[in-house]
Amino acid sequence: MLNKETITQSSGNNSTNITTGNVTLQQNFYSGLSKEEVKEIIDSRLSEFLQELSSIARKVAEQRAEKLTNELLQRIEKRYYEKFQQPAVQLSLSQAQIEYAKTDDSDLQEQILSALIERVKSEDRTLRQIVFDQAISTVSRIPKSYMDVLSLLLLLDSSLSCTSQTREDAIKEFAYLIARFVLPTTDIISMQSHLISCGCATGSQTLFQREFLWGYWLNNHFKNVFSPLTGNSDLRAIESYFSEHSPVAEDLFKFFAIPAMQNIYLTPVGKVIASQNFTKKTGIQVKLEILSQ
Repeated sequence: MLNKETITQSSGNNSTNITTGNVTLQQNFYSGLSKEEVKEIIDSRLSEFLQELSSIARKVAEQRAEKLTNELLQRIEKRYYEKFQQPAVQLSLSQAQIEYAKTDDSDLQEQILSALIERVKSEDRTLRQIVFDQAISTVSRIPKSYMDVLSLLLLLDSSLSCTSQTREDAIKEFAYLIARFVLPTTDIISMQSHLISCGCATGSQTLFQREFLWGYWLNNHFKNVFSPLTGNSDLRAIESYFSEHSPVAEDLFKFFAIPAMQNIYLTPVGKVIASQNFTKKTGIQVKLEILSQ
């Protein structure tokens, strides 16, 4: 005959005793952090940063930080509350609070908040987590027009569907899309160097130039309008057609004909920042494979 055996685990609040057969178990069930407890963690991370500011600056920073906290708690699911106890998440939170408090630009604040939410949701030691951590600390260093260039580079690598059935509709659709973005008027080499130094882009040293980038994209995007073309003469003809009928298209093609723009490529963090900006300006979601890694 088996002796009755009692296995006891320490019991406290939120615990349940379970008896099954000859074994008595006393098992704890942790209900998780409450919203108030998460808010306390968030506020504690901010206090150190605020001590370095003057009284006036501290008040402004506190107001912005409170806005970040409220938005964060409203938009993140409760199942992620536990992650705010992790050191790595708390450090990411501190960085986001600092970047958020430094600006009154609502668009930039939204990008920082969105990156923080995605970082909290990410599994540790994944490319996704690393990229969103970098995006939090990088996005405030990118001028608006540079961010628009990142979005246009992302568009070049995308495969968005189109509804246009005629060339006239294709021109209107394309012009409406690219008119959302403002091209920089500064030196392109300086812009390229800055994007590379921020980790948003890489530059190729090859002499090979990616000619007729937009002609190739337009041909693939508007398959219902144009016949399949591959030669440079055909791609040049497409760009010429759009340039003749749309001034914004002409300006775009001239900008991307600059050698520095033909040999610049987005990094993972550049793609994340570009996609956030692209969605904000167009309302179109661009699926990134990098976010599933």
